[in-house]
Amino acid sequence: MDTTPNNPWRIDQLGNHPAHTDTIAQWVINEWGDSNIQELKQTFTQSPQRPGALIALTGNIPIAMLSYKMYPLPEQTSEVLWFNALYVMPPYRVNGIGKSLVQTGITAAQHLGVNTLYVYTNLPMFYEKLGWQHHSHQAESDMHILKTSSS
Repeated sequence: MDTTPNNPWRIDQLGNHPAHTDTIAQWVINEWGDSNIQELKQTFTQSPQRPGALIALTGNIPIAMLSYKMYPLPEQTSEVLWFNALYVMPPYRVNGIGKSLVQTGITAAQHLGVNTLYVYTNLPMFYEKLGWQHHSHQAESDMHILKTSSS
């Protein structure tokens, strides 16, 4: 995956580092309160429609992750691919790790033939700086849906 020599970290598939699955799941639970750990862990594995979760490591220490989920857009029934969780440990933020995970995540989706991705976020400016477009805003929760398309 990402092996840029200037980075003190690298990006790889979480599936290549199964010992870190519980750590990654705990990050998601702590940050967003997801309570079904088994269902959460299933979103980390690759399926025909969804890439496997990505992990950023420094040495063999996990420092960040990105996972996906198939879910319908509001008011639709067919499922589309979403970034489910992007998490960077606080000491490693603002170092380009999140940006690299997003870019690598888009490429991983493209390899499965998925050219449009969505994200539900309270940090739309992060994604907009990476070229994502605004799709909708949910005023009651102040959450934003953004999308990116490579087609």
